[in-house]
Amino acid sequence: MKLAQLHPALQEALAVHEAYRRLGFAAEDIYISQQNGNLFCILKTQGKDFVICVGALAECELEELTELWGAATYLWNEVAPEAERQALWENSCILHDATGFVMALTEKGILIPNSFPAVSSLLN
Repeated sequence: MKLAQLHPALQEALAVHEAYRRLGFAAEDIYISQQNGNLFCILKTQGKDFVICVGALAECELEELTELWGAATYLWNEVAPEAERQALWENSCILHDATGFVMALTEKGILIPNSFPAVSSLLN
């Protein structure tokens, strides 16, 4: 399977996860959740939650969502070549609104680890 074959909401969730990581946030502070047919990527840090809706995904049990996300992250981390990951990143909504994303984080009072290099990394 290729990244482009994943459900669009899972593709965007991978991109949002990558954006959080490029900004320097720890992987253990990033979560996936589903509610009312929508998929969310959540950053829990510094006593605050920052939630991004990444798209609609048919309601499923937690176990199934865990399997879907596990398969998507395995694909991202272990299978997909760099060119495929880069293509998903470059076509993501989060990258296309990177400035708004960073501004929203800071307006919420979330400090970005290593601000300048992290923001530069997000855009590259």
